[in-house]
Amino acid sequence: MNRNFSLSTTQVTWLIVASAPVGINTLPRVLNEQTQQTGWLFLMASALLVYLFMRIIIILPARYPGQTIFEISSHVLGRWVGGLFILFVTVMMILGTGLSLRLLADGVINYILFHTPRFAVIFSMLMVVIYALSRGVETIAYINEIFQPLILLSMTLILLLVINKADFSELTPILSDEMNIAQGAAASFYPYVFILTIVYFFPYIKDHTVLKRGLIFGIITILWIVIKLFILSVTLFGTVELNYIEYPSIEFARLIQFPILERFHILYLIYWVIYSFTVHTVSLHVGATGINYFMPKAPLMTGVLIASVIAVSFSLYPDNIERVREYATYLNYVNTGLVFMAFPLLVLIDTIKRKVKPQ
Repeated sequence: MNRNFSLSTTQVTWLIVASAPVGINTLPRVLNEQTQQTGWLFLMASALLVYLFMRIIIILPARYPGQTIFEISSHVLGRWVGGLFILFVTVMMILGTGLSLRLLADGVINYILFHTPRFAVIFSMLMVVIYALSRGVETIAYINEIFQPLILLSMTLILLLVINKADFSELTPILSDEMNIAQGAAASFYPYVFILTIVYFFPYIKDHTVLKRGLIFGIITILWIVIKLFILSVTLFGTVELNYIEYPSIEFARLIQFPILERFHILYLIYWVIYSFTVHTVSLHVGATGINYFMPKAPLMTGVLIASVIAVSFSLYPDNIERVREYATYLNYVNTGLVFMAFPLLVLIDTIKRKVKPQ
């Protein structure tokens, strides 16, 4: 670990944006099923709540500057309990990487590589990600700093090209009569399922102000992306048809027509593949770092390979896309609990210990 490397505000921002899973492309359908046209309000509320609770969580690096989340949790909870806690978080990140790889593979196969084995798509992506991880944390930060703005620009371009086809009357009335508030709230937290990856980068954030600024900029960017996806999906397809579209963002990219380029959605899929690359570099790095904590003498690539095997195995386990969605829902519940309960409880325990025995 090169602790001399320091992340900038921009790099922290894009690392947080990379925590939004590949599955956000399916989010409009899932959220629409529970909230219909009101989903955008749920997305705004969830972003605010995630930001408030993440502000609580980032108290930890302010109290323990330069320390890893492993060192912090061991200090607060004890070596064994702290280790088991971080192991659980790490496993959730690796399983999330597996589901993310599966969603990517299914989308690519459904729209471009129709007869390609699923494993081939997943393995190809992993090889590129593993090579990037072999170059270190600096490379991960630079990759996201370069690619994420280009991806955001591409999404904005798509917005401008299809907005003339949108029927914004589909967003009324603002409050739907058929909302499932509990399920809608749970679905709206899905864009932040990987947001705890940032805790693994604490040692590289020397200035706490950088972390606070990167956090708010990152969450605002994720909010812009998911609200755009949801509103465009609803206004282009309507709340009824949207329930039957698995990848709405790819479908509305197919509505774009150029005189020269007949299949614009292929360009969108290229963007999606690049975005998934940035996401997986972060999530797999986190998984590898967590594994290496329990094998301190092993090189980082050992953790990368172990995490990759687990992720691939889990990505191939579900029988169909519905099963993938089911597992993603469970994972979302667990990570929501980590953000709103487990990590704030860690801060609370540390606060109580400091009151009882001042540092």
